[in-house]
Amino acid sequence: MEQIIKEYPAYKITDTGDIYSSFKYKTSIVINDWRIVKQIYDKSCGYNIVTLCDGNGKRQNKRVHRLLLEAFKPNPEDKVQVNHIDGNKLNNSLDNLEWATASENAIHAISTGLCDDRRKAQEVVVVQLDVEYNIVAEHVSIHQAGRDTGIAWQNISKVVRELRHTAGGFRWKYKQHVTTIP
Repeated sequence: MEQIIKEYPAYKITDTGDIYSSFKYKTSIVINDWRIVKQIYDKSCGYNIVTLCDGNGKRQNKRVHRLLLEAFKPNPEDKVQVNHIDGNKLNNSLDNLEWATASENAIHAISTGLCDDRRKAQEVVVVQLDVEYNIVAEHVSIHQAGRDTGIAWQNISKVVRELRHTAGGFRWKYKQHVTTIP
């Protein structure tokens, strides 16, 4: 079974999560004038993504599991998140995906042990450090740190997750990890 991707009519997705493009490329696997689109594992979020191009030439990265659910499962309650029922972000089989609210997704993560509620409670506090690892301030959350400092919370989050070294000229750690500073 396959569907054309609504916002990207030059692409189609199968119920197994394979995505094909009708664009003409010099090198790609051709199946009936449709070329398979390479999926890439995005380590920053843990999901497989693809880059799609709209009719105006604008390229955008899209998560495969979301495209799959949008194409094959109705969302009558307008839930905004996708939940992987087995907790495996790379298992994009249709029977493993469901629409969920943020609250439902969080409850599922806690009830299945994907997220330990006590651990999360400890990790909420974020410590702002100078480049020599001296504590500058503590913030009750990444979002609050962004509001307090004017530094984008997304960049603070990347530092905490060790995807970059600094944000706004500061180092950032979850409070429980401050003892592990080099």
